[in-house]
Amino acid sequence: MSLNAYGFDEDKKLRTDELQKQAKLLLNKWCGEDLEKIESINSKSSGSHRKYHRVFGRRVKAVLCENKNRRENEAFIYLSKIFRDNNLNVPAIYSHDLDLGIYLVEDLGEQTLYDTLRNPWGWAEVDFEAVNHFKKVVSILPKFQIDGAQRLDFSKCYPVPKFDKISMKWDFNYFKYYFLKQAIEEIEEDVLENTFDEFIKLLLDSDDDNYFVYRDFQSRNIMLKNDDYYFIDYQGGRMGALQYDLASILFSGSIKFTEDQRKILYETYLTELSRKIKIDIEKFERRFYFYAIFRVLQLLGAYSFRGGIQLKTDFSNKIPNAVDYIDSLLSDKRFPNSLNYLKVLFDSLDRSHREGFVIHNKNISLKTSKLKVTVKSFSYKDGIPEDTNGNGGGFVFDCRSINNPGRLEEYKALTGRDKEVISFLETKSEAREFLDNVYSTITPSIQNYLERDFENLAIYFGCTGGQHRSVYCAEKTAEMIRQKFNISVEVIHRELEKSGKV
Repeated sequence: MSLNAYGFDEDKKLRTDELQKQAKLLLNKWCGEDLEKIESINSKSSGSHRKYHRVFGRRVKAVLCENKNRRENEAFIYLSKIFRDNNLNVPAIYSHDLDLGIYLVEDLGEQTLYDTLRNPWGWAEVDFEAVNHFKKVVSILPKFQIDGAQRLDFSKCYPVPKFDKISMKWDFNYFKYYFLKQAIEEIEEDVLENTFDEFIKLLLDSDDDNYFVYRDFQSRNIMLKNDDYYFIDYQGGRMGALQYDLASILFSGSIKFTEDQRKILYETYLTELSRKIKIDIEKFERRFYFYAIFRVLQLLGAYSFRGGIQLKTDFSNKIPNAVDYIDSLLSDKRFPNSLNYLKVLFDSLDRSHREGFVIHNKNISLKTSKLKVTVKSFSYKDGIPEDTNGNGGGFVFDCRSINNPGRLEEYKALTGRDKEVISFLETKSEAREFLDNVYSTITPSIQNYLERDFENLAIYFGCTGGQHRSVYCAEKTAEMIRQKFNISVEVIHRELEKSGKV
């Protein structure tokens, strides 16, 4: 049977035609030229969900970004204007259509600072030239943090205006679910949560953290163009402490500095910072130490998710550097007893997890695998569905913590399979974060079931009415399993079938 019989070629052609139509619209809106060519820009080392394309007119070129998250797009466009008004090197926004989820930006080329330092074997060499690059970069950082924060309306930042206790808890959970729970079987949950709470108190030990936090200030987000530095990927920035971004660049998984090199860059930053504000050096250094630990824990969560769940080995290969950082930081005499459980956990890591781990996709085909996964949505009003396979194996996830589109009149007649509801859940709720946690939980079990030649696994999602949130989560989870494992997945929407909406 040809590919056309499955509709794959037609779907791809429709997407290509639509993309060209959108690119032509924005290009013409910006400069009046017609579209002559469009090329996709792919990066295996990128962790972004956004898609980029280089578009060409007769005399101009630009980069088209596709991103269905409207709030994130609004934040990027707003921050870009603020930064450019403060003479910071960020890409110009040429035109945009927020309803379509696209925008056209200045083409800064393809040369990142990381690429400039990378040798033929693929890793960055930190020599005299590299240190000079980073001295210039850390000298620019205070301009973003202080000048960039002037007249900035932080309420327009995404997803929250401030790097506060809630944001920090999100990052700790990222580390907990994607790294710790994959690496360590026995975790004392209450002790770990108390440790996180104590850690947050140390991080928030100030009442004047009203600076701009870039959130991912690192060499892959710094472009080199015309012998100057340009900065990208700041759409997740928000109000917070100065120390976080400095820790991001000095404790990177991509580039590993020696202690002496890190000290040089640290002092270069403080020199530039002191020209702008008065700082308490001792207090700044103490807080920097804790933000360095916090940032590396967040990196471990991110690397494990990108490597273990999304199977991007470029990320899992960075885990050893991050673990080395943690070993060094936790052995420092400044490390407090109140956080000692972190040290206990890292001391218990085995060699395989210290050297980086990833759940590899073995691509087990339908012909050789017996496993069938049943993914079902339901309403808690009618109870949790009974197991129909007889083994009772599987998961039940409660989606009722996710913001409910069913409360709004315009969504009541729709379901979690309709594009309007999907857009709501992906831009105005915590559905993505919820599913990230689901994926990290079910992936090891699916892998284990495949290796043990099991035949059935049930994954159920429940919400109040069984129409919106649970349906969306069931569909997305089935899609992930099919793509990652290439096995049989049956999707059942119990309440939709009852009401004839399937």
